[in-house]
Amino acid sequence: MVLILMGIIVLIGVGLITRWLVVSARADKRVMSPTMKTLTVVFGGMAVMVVTTVAGVWIALALPLDHGN
Repeated sequence: MVLILMGIIVLIGVGLITRWLVVSARADKRVMSPTMKTLTVVFGGMAVMVVTTVAGVWIALALPLDHGN
């Protein structure tokens, strides 16, 4: 049960960090080059995919398995 909660907390944390990055970039009114925007989206997307996959596997492994008995 603890592992499931930890996995859910990780997923929520990733969502909050991603939201914070988007809001802070808009608030600064920074002018980013198209290359920098592309790299931010690509590497940010890759990081989110890795974290959500790991957290999903973590949650799945923590669930009790039903053996049909």
